[in-house]
This record gives sequence, C-alpha cells and structure tokens, in this order.
Amino acid sequence: MDGSVLTNYSLFAENICGKNFQRTSERDYRSRVRQYHSIRFLFSFYLDIMERISFIEVCLLAHKRLDEAVFAAYGWKSDLSDEEILEKLLALNLERSKSKQG
Repeated sequence: MDGSVLTNYSLFAENICGKNFQRTSERDYRSRVRQYHSIRFLFSFYLDIMERISFIEVCLLAHKRLDEAVFAAYGWKSDLSDEEILEKLLALNLERSKSKQG
C-alpha cells in the first residue's frame, strides 16, 4: 500500500487523539497516547487485510481465466456444473483408456 496513506492517517490520528495537545495531566496524556497507538495499529492491520484481499482477488481472477482457457481447449461451455464436468472427464478417461488398449 501507499506509504502516504499511513502518513496521512497518522496525522489524522494525531489530530483525533490530540497527540500535539497541551498536557492537562499525566493520566490524560497516557490515555491519549494509548488511544493514538491503538488507532495506528488498527489502521495498519486494516491496510494489511486490504493487501491480502487484493492478492486473493488477483488469484481468483487468474483461476477463473485458467478455467475458461481449459473449457475453451476442450470445446466445452464455460457454465457447466461440477457434475457435467465430471461426466465429461470420465468419458474422456474411458476413451483414452480404450485407445491405449486397442
């Protein structure tokens, strides 16, 4: 992900949590620092998840295109059910087995 997003969000978190505020008490300061770090951690976790989702989407798209290429190579429709695919594969295996025997 873009590093500037995290930087911009860090500035947002600083403004929300008041990292650059005048301390009123040590307890208030510690509370706001914990809040700031929690928001930063959760946002970095969110970015990590978004990167993984993007990777998964790319893999799913590649898998779909591979399926379409295989269907096209066999001359099959691309909207076959799993059962129809298994029937066609069984028929191909039986045909190949007979050609090896005879």
